[in-house]
Amino acid sequence: MLAESKIAGITMPPQKHFVKEGKIWMFVNMEDEIGFVRLTVDLGMEPFPSDGI
Repeated sequence: MLAESKIAGITMPPQKHFVKEGKIWMFVNMEDEIGFVRLTVDLGMEPFPSDGI
C-alpha cells in the first residue's frame, strides 16, 4: 500500500462490491433504487505492456 486516506462522502463501509475494467464498483441503495459508485485509482504510472500475456 502506498497511501491511505479517508473519503468524507463515504460514511459506512460498502456492502457489496466488485472490480470491472480497472474500476471498483460498489452497490448503493438510494431510496429503494439500486445505484453504483465507481472508483478509479490513478497512480500516475504508465501501464506495463502486456505483450500478449
